[in-house]
Amino acid sequence: MNFRVENGKPELGLMFIDLDNFKHYNDTYGHDVGDLVLKEMADIFSGLCEKQGFVCRYGGDEYIIVFFTADKERLKETAKQIYQKIDQADGFEKAISEKLKNRFPSGKSSAFPAPLESCWQKTFMARKKSTR
Repeated sequence: MNFRVENGKPELGLMFIDLDNFKHYNDTYGHDVGDLVLKEMADIFSGLCEKQGFVCRYGGDEYIIVFFTADKERLKETAKQIYQKIDQADGFEKAISEKLKNRFPSGKSSAFPAPLESCWQKTFMARKKSTR
């Protein structure tokens, strides 16, 4: 792990990440599914940041990423990559469906329950509005 030192002090960058609408989602579908989503998000953050810093869970649905650089362009690019990975995860549909299939034994174990899809749509719409 190399980081830049300027005037004898390390140069660091920080990202504070708060998952929008997570409380409603966690309260509606249960803490076991909420924990799954938190883990999936942490995997995205650490996967993209492991060579340039480290990830810490700050609170319930909040994370801090510490980077070994304060280069704003590099941090912006990493933020874009995080958003892309979250979009590619498609609401973690596969992992959540697998977790929920015992709760919804209707024969549609791979189907994403409609209320859950609506919740994820609200979450991602809130994210898209906040990034404009």
